Amino acid sequence: MTFSNGKPGVDFLPNRLMITANQQKSIQKLSDKLKKEAPAELVFVADRNGQVVAASGDFDRDKLGELGALLAGDLAANAEIARLIGTNQDNQLILRENEGEHSFISEAGENLILFVLTSSEVPLGWARLLIQQVGKELAATVKVSSNGNKVEEIDLGPDGVGDNLSDNIDSLWS
Repeated sequence: MTFSNGKPGVDFLPNRLMITANQQKSIQKLSDKLKKEAPAELVFVADRNGQVVAASGDFDRDKLGELGALLAGDLAANAEIARLIGTNQDNQLILRENEGEHSFISEAGENLILFVLTSSEVPLGWARLLIQQVGKELAATVKVSSNGNKVEEIDLGPDGVGDNLSDNIDSLWS
């Protein structure tokens, strides 16, 4: 898949989310708060690429990266299905009901995914309300300001990074 910024001949991948240490601490606090208030067995926050941002609860830490990638794919697939059938909207929430527990996958703004695993004894409406509230708080925490924190485009020149890098290295020896 190729992403384009609208300029002919210039394609790029979507921008990666950059989180400061203070933002990460705030995200972890929100994750811990949601785990306590829901109550939840697991609260997991990842970026849209599936990279782990925060986690609260009992889960094999070695599998968090795997979980993040699967959640990112699941949310992306469901967003595409919603778009195709004309029901796409902001802040989608996916609910899976099982005998002993429920899982929620939610958008938390444009950049984050929020996953929550609760006991089936937790009322769905209560969990949904808390997840939406925390999702909004997470989105506000990482909202990119207009002060230049997000790079919209990097001009690599007509030859791309490889030739430019090679030329710069060659110029070191001349």
